[in-house]
Amino acid sequence: MARLVPANGLISDAFGGTTPGQGVNVADITDSSAGTGAAGGTIAAGVGLYPLTIPVPANLSTLGTGGVDVATGIVVPHKFAIDSWEFITTVAGTGAGASLVFNLEISTTDVGTTPSTCTVTLAGTSDIGERTAGTAVAGANTGAADAAISLEVAGSGTAFTAGSGYFVVWIKNMDIADAFAVLAAQDAAELSSLEGAGYMATS
Repeated sequence: MARLVPANGLISDAFGGTTPGQGVNVADITDSSAGTGAAGGTIAAGVGLYPLTIPVPANLSTLGTGGVDVATGIVVPHKFAIDSWEFITTVAGTGAGASLVFNLEISTTDVGTTPSTCTVTLAGTSDIGERTAGTAVAGANTGAADAAISLEVAGSGTAFTAGSGYFVVWIKNMDIADAFAVLAAQDAAELSSLEGAGYMATS
């Protein structure tokens, strides 16, 4: 048990006098997370962040340049935000001047106030393991629980004759992020209340 005592050891009574502080017992939180942390620490920005992998068809050449839905209806079962994304090459690309532009959608809305795109090119897929980052995701990147993500290729560009890979979309579970934010806000409110009542010294 953790014990909180008045900052000065005394509590003012209704008659203008003081009485010895009684202290307040509060139960400790049991941490089984295997993480590390200390009082006054910072909640990491990466809390709740995880990768979603979306493979492209066996051969990039099957996409053509006519505008294709590569993957649709990928339901995310929690409130979320898309943080960033990239393409990783698994089969080297071929095709003179090949270039395809991909974008993400949440429901039917493009991700990003200025839509975030990932341009996969012949030069960027010349070897296995090469990575092509999507443009920065800013705004229009959140979805409610059970909203669906889709991956599209634009109706423009130059077709590949071979090549393949997959997309990694970094998603933040906002249910987890919100839970940490609530705990932090509650902790701050309780500390403020205790300090205001004279149970703790202000820092």
